[in-house]
Order: sequence, then structure tokens, then C-alpha cells
Amino acid sequence: MVKKITYSRRQPDKRRLSFDFDQVRENDDGRKRTKTAHGSDEVQFVTPASKPQAKKPLVSKKGAYGGPVSIPDDADLEPSPRSGNRFSVFDKVLSNGRHQPEKTNENSLRVSKQQFSEMMKIGQRSREHNDQKSKRYLPTPPAEVQRKGHGEVQEDEGFVRLNGYVEKDGLNTPETSPTPSTRTFQLSGQARRNAPREPYQPRAYKALLTPAPREKIGGSLLSRESRETQLWSTNQVSSPFLQLPQNVRDIIYRYTLGGKTVNIDYETYRITLDPTRPQVAKKVTPVFKYRCTVIDGKMNPFHAAAKPYIKIRKSFTLLNSVCRQMYVETATLPYKFNTMCFASHNIMVNFLLMEKRLSREQLDALTQLLLRNELPGPNLLACLRNLEKVYLVSDQSGKSSGWYHVEREEGKEPNLVQAPKGRA
Repeated sequence: MVKKITYSRRQPDKRRLSFDFDQVRENDDGRKRTKTAHGSDEVQFVTPASKPQAKKPLVSKKGAYGGPVSIPDDADLEPSPRSGNRFSVFDKVLSNGRHQPEKTNENSLRVSKQQFSEMMKIGQRSREHNDQKSKRYLPTPPAEVQRKGHGEVQEDEGFVRLNGYVEKDGLNTPETSPTPSTRTFQLSGQARRNAPREPYQPRAYKALLTPAPREKIGGSLLSRESRETQLWSTNQVSSPFLQLPQNVRDIIYRYTLGGKTVNIDYETYRITLDPTRPQVAKKVTPVFKYRCTVIDGKMNPFHAAAKPYIKIRKSFTLLNSVCRQMYVETATLPYKFNTMCFASHNIMVNFLLMEKRLSREQLDALTQLLLRNELPGPNLLACLRNLEKVYLVSDQSGKSSGWYHVEREEGKEPNLVQAPKGRA
């Protein structure tokens, strides 16, 4: 026997929606189960009337309770008919004409699998076409073929460079046979590639020819018809070293003339000792000349004589005395790439200021000085315009040994400031 399910309304004060229970038919008895007279357990359902009848509200206007509603759980209920004046959202949109049909994308490149495969084939042909054009080295064809082919190739290359290789008439345009001008280009390019190549020849780098200077080393004028001017031009053409580029020669000069300590001293008398009696002077010769001692590396020259493993030379290299051009190119390099040292402060003043042994360019090339007993004064610092630091060997005249930096300010005399210990 089918059980009855009863739904009760316990809140009569609340207003019910129209679609909740208001659609119940007036004849509610027709939806209930009926019992037979003989009392059998067979369930029978009464078919509801076909005619729609007036609604009978279960809740009265006064809000009184209208009784329970019984709905069988396995009954096939007929849905309530829709009122004629109510429309769904879709009906309203269709009736007002707001609906717009979906637009088909006819211009898409991937509408179908067939067009996509055709695009892939066209892309492959584009890559092959670009590779052939990039590897093509063409000789100069005849005038007419060159003019016609040049216009076609230029237009084709510009189109490929901007848009890739795409057929101009459409995606399904069949490939056309190459024109005679294109075939001529292909044949000439193939012949060019198959031609034997010339053997590799290294490029000869040579220096540019420079005119001879107008003045001699002493300052006198040098004539254009003089022998020195002719030798200047001859050396540039015949000398392998002077034919090297200028930057290569500068590197050679730096390694040859730089990285040394040059000590300048003044010799008054040269004493020759007797070999049998070392303490007795055998001969005394007046000299009164400057002399230099060259030490490889940067070190204290006053302590180098006591170390036999240090290599000491009595003269500098003769590289700058070979010819006039090499002297002009290397005149300032020994003072620029080396540490200059003077035996005393007086020798330095006489050599640089009083006798003016160095030119203005050579004085400006000095960057480092090493002195034995006294630091240079403001006048000497003003003369050495590019001097950066000075090293004092011994503690004398109230100054401690070590490095001193040159400080220069506009409108003031340059002065020396001692650097911290351990810093040059």
C-alpha cells in the first residue's frame, strides 16, 4: 500500500508566491486516493478533469489555515498550464528583435583542417625560398635581364621580408613555373658556387705615410729638399718596422722602454783605483756630466747596488737614436712609462729648471718621482704639470718617508699630502 505524504503550512502569516501552491487545481479531491467499498488494498487513482477549473486558494484572504495538502509520492502530476501573459527571458529577446545570429568567421586561416595543412605547406615553401635567396651570389647578367630580374627580385624580397612568403592571389593558388629571368639567376648563381675559389691571402696592414717634421731636434727649420726629409720618406717605405701600424709600434715601445727605474746622478770626477792597492787612487779624471742608472722593475735605486742579483745598466736603450722618426715617436715614452729618480734635490732642480734638459712635452710626461732626501717645492710642482705622486726615501728635513700625492686647486699653489701607510 502506498503511503500518503502530507505537507502542512505552519506559517500562515507569510505570503506565498504565486507559483508555489497557487497552481493547485480546484478539485483537490480528484488528486487524492480513494478507497473501494470492499476494502481491498489495491490502489486506484482518479484521472483529473481535462477542463481547467477555477483556482481554490488554500489560504483564505483573512490568512486562515486551509488544511493540509496531500500529494502521493508516486503520482504522475500534470504541470500547471502557463498563463498567456507571462513570457520567459528568451521569448522576450526573440520577440523584441535583439537576438543577433552568430557570425561565421569566413576569413579565418584555420576554418578547416585542409586550409591549415595548406598553410603549413606554404610556410615550408617560404623557408626554402628564403634560404635560396640568402645563399645566392649572382654575377652581373646582361643589361635587359638584369633590369627586369632586379625589379622582380626586389619586389619579391620586400614582400617576403614584410609578410612572409604568402601567395598573392590566395591560399589555394597553384605554383607557377619560374620566369626566364629567375631561371637565368638560378643558373648563374649555381655556376658562381661551382667556380673555383681563390686561395686565401692575408691582408697586409701597413702604416700611412706621414710627412717629415718642419723643425730639427735643435729647433732650426728643416727644408723640404734637404737630405733629412728624403731619408724620412725612404725609411717609411723600406723599413719593415716603420711599415707596421702606429698602434702596433706603440705596444712594442711600451714593452721596450717602460717598466723601469731610472736614476739620474751628476758625476764630477771619475776615480780609477790601483788594482794592486785598492785604497789608493791611480787616476782622477774630471767628468762633470749627468749619468743615469737603469734598473729593471720599480725599486729603490739607492739599495740596488748592495744586491748583486739586480740587473743594473749604465745606459738606456738606443732605440730612439736609430732615426729621426723613431726619436719623434719615443721622445716622451721613457719619462711616461718609468719611475724617474734623482740622487739629490739639487741635481733635480738643476736638471729640470736651471739647465732645462727636457722639453715641455717631456716635462709634461713625468708622472712619478723618487727623491732621496727632500721633497720638491711649489715652483717645481707647478713646472711639472702632470706629476701625480712623489716618493721620499729617507726621513730628513722633518718629513717621513713614503708616498706623497700632489693636490692641485685652481688659483692655489700645488702641495703634497702624505698617503696612508700601505697605500701608494
